[in-house]
Amino acid sequence: MKRKLILTISILMICFMTSCKNFNQIKDTNGPDDYTLNTITDEDIIKGFNSVSIGSIESSKNNEYKLKVNKFSGVNRIYKKDFKNKTITLEITSKVESGNFKIAIVVDGKIVENIPANTTKTVATKVTKGNYSIRVAGEETKFTLTYKMTIE
Repeated sequence: MKRKLILTISILMICFMTSCKNFNQIKDTNGPDDYTLNTITDEDIIKGFNSVSIGSIESSKNNEYKLKVNKFSGVNRIYKKDFKNKTITLEITSKVESGNFKIAIVVDGKIVENIPANTTKTVATKVTKGNYSIRVAGEETKFTLTYKMTIE
């Protein structure tokens, strides 16, 4: 009986330890002054990827959205919606303090716009029919992101 209990506890501990391994931060291996992604690919951004964030705050006011994260790794879809014959205009600003970072506009499984770190940009995207999403990708990054969207 004691052996079964020890075996069960051991198996549970192994399962717990191996499942937590997926939640590690992706290391910033290209230096503190280079904010380009080094490990995450465009394919990862399109298909989706696990992400982990520590110390994140999200807020919205008057159709303006803000996301602040102290440590983030992976890919996160921050907006998703299906549209038909619409033009989505996105005003977006990112401020990256550390790590690697990229914003991607994805329409129907294709990246239509890449927005690099530490930029302010306005992007108009015509969606005939399909899924529109904003995705952030990061490798051990600390960032603040604000965006405002208009749909016509």
